[in-house]
This record gives sequence, structure tokens and C-alpha cells, in this order.
Amino acid sequence: MPVGKQKVLKGRAAIDAYRAAHRTKTPEEHTPLLDVMLAELKKQGFNSLKEFFDADKQYYCETHILVGECNRCGICCEGCSDYLGNGNCGIYESRPQECKDAPTLEDFYHNTMPKECSIKAMDNG
Repeated sequence: MPVGKQKVLKGRAAIDAYRAAHRTKTPEEHTPLLDVMLAELKKQGFNSLKEFFDADKQYYCETHILVGECNRCGICCEGCSDYLGNGNCGIYESRPQECKDAPTLEDFYHNTMPKECSIKAMDNG
């Protein structure tokens, strides 16, 4: 089910406002700031931070696409049992669609892709 764009964007704004205020406030002021953020998320229909971040990730994956071609750097492949080393893969040449460690949109959402990766996530909206 598609996630409501406005709800996610307002949720992001609430979290950004909390983070900005959190950096400038004293520890005693953090709980009220958190309460304001959680109230705004609830107003948008999110009953927890986890629920918001799940929806945020879903929205990101619905609105982005992967672009570029693998440059065979091998960074993504290091944990794969089919990786032969030095950018060589035991399955990629014959069956690239079966690559087990190719980047996904979730990798980009979580910002876990190495900067050397030739594949990028692009907003398709």
C-alpha cells in the first residue's frame, strides 16, 4: 500500500525539528522536545518511531530508483560466497540478476553504500 507523501514529509519535518532543537537544548529540555515530536508523529497517524521509520523507508523505496551499472568494485561482494576476489564473481557474468549482494534501495535508505559504488539511488518523482 502506498504511503501518504504528506504524512511522511510532515513526520520528517517533526524529526528534523527535534534533532535541531536537541542539539541546542539542555538535557532537561529533551523530554519535552521528544513529546512534541511524538505528538506530531501521532497526529500524522504514526503510533511509534518504528512505525514512522518503516513508512519513511517504504516511501523512499516507492519514490526512488537505482541508476547506473555495477563497476565490479567488489565492495558489495565481499561477504558473498560466490565472490572470487579482485572484482570477479562466480555468478555475475552468467546470471547478474541472481547477484545476492547487489545494492538495493534499502541500502541507500540506510546510507550503507560505499561512496565508490557506481550505482546510485535517484528520486523518480
